[in-house]
Amino acid sequence: MNFQNAYPQESPDKFLSISHGFDPDDFRHVRSNQNREFTILYTGSIYGRTDITPFLLGIKKALEDTEGFAADLKIKLYGGVEITANIIARLGLQQYVEIHEYVPKTEVFSLLGGADVLLLLIGVGKDDHSIMTGKLLEYIGSGTPILAVVPDGVAADVIRSGNLGEVVSPEDPDKIKEAILRCYARYTNGRHKPDVDQSVVEQFDVRNSVEMFAQEFTSLVDRASIDATGKGD
Repeated sequence: MNFQNAYPQESPDKFLSISHGFDPDDFRHVRSNQNREFTILYTGSIYGRTDITPFLLGIKKALEDTEGFAADLKIKLYGGVEITANIIARLGLQQYVEIHEYVPKTEVFSLLGGADVLLLLIGVGKDDHSIMTGKLLEYIGSGTPILAVVPDGVAADVIRSGNLGEVVSPEDPDKIKEAILRCYARYTNGRHKPDVDQSVVEQFDVRNSVEMFAQEFTSLVDRASIDATGKGD
């Protein structure tokens, strides 16, 4: 979209967008399960405009308003998330949150598949609406429901279009609380996975992305050959 905006004189059919994707082989031996605790997982760094505070405020509200939620809740943060410790302590959530160091990539895939909900965070600064993170693609590949605390934009559109989980604005802790409790209700009812649109998931299967690139590249080479010789083979 940014290229189209930069070159408005060009026809839209001259632009082709091919997304990066997830590798299904990474999840081949990963098994999902329903945990004894309602487990929300975040993997990766938290820095810059990526702010976990709105999510934690939503958690605090859910704990205050929902009987039984405290006994079930476990939040696991893996990666560069040390900055969150002071926020967690200030909100009195230490007993619900585990902070872990980085782990090998192969272990991450098992963590993603074994959680009940995967937390996605995107800020609300300039151009943040256009962010499509590699983390989201791994989340999609895992098949685990996503709780996306993100602004309206590319990531939100993908999650909504595939019914991949909950999407809620970082600027509304009350709505975040409601989204958390909807995820929790699916967990307690044993139906913690929404009815996903697999056609959307397949769009981000890296095998399909590679095939699309190969077809487009071959087409460009063929057209260039015809332009150079004035005729086909």
